[in-house]
Amino acid sequence: MATGKDIAKLVAAGLVFAVIAYIIHTVGAFATMDYYTNPDYFPVWSKLMMPTAGPPPIEFTIASFAFNFITGMLFAAVYLTVQKVFEGENTLKEGTMFGLLAVILSAIPGALGMYLMVNLPAGLIMWWTLENSLIYIICGVITALIVKKI
Repeated sequence: MATGKDIAKLVAAGLVFAVIAYIIHTVGAFATMDYYTNPDYFPVWSKLMMPTAGPPPIEFTIASFAFNFITGMLFAAVYLTVQKVFEGENTLKEGTMFGLLAVILSAIPGALGMYLMVNLPAGLIMWWTLENSLIYIICGVITALIVKKI
């Protein structure tokens, strides 16, 4: 059963995850803007992200942050569950190894599935995989720090 301390760790890790994901995805969006402004791909984007041609509305930003917060809490909950596997290493290595595990189990399979199912250029899917890999590795380290320090 989760303690108050565990819940504080989940919330803290979720907030940090959401902020880091927001920054990395924003930089990624600017770097790959040609894909988003290409009319060939307009039908692919959700109505929340692109209700009309142009930049996403604030509702998309809020939903994205909320979804990343939830993802970050789930990420931390998994870390809390499996952290004993990584014990004995320093915190940096523990977090990095957990982040790499998330890349192997989530980012890479997700990208492969997306490539098969969605009509998007391979370059954009690869970029998203890189973004998610960076998020998982950075947040793996920060989650490990939060779990050990809070």
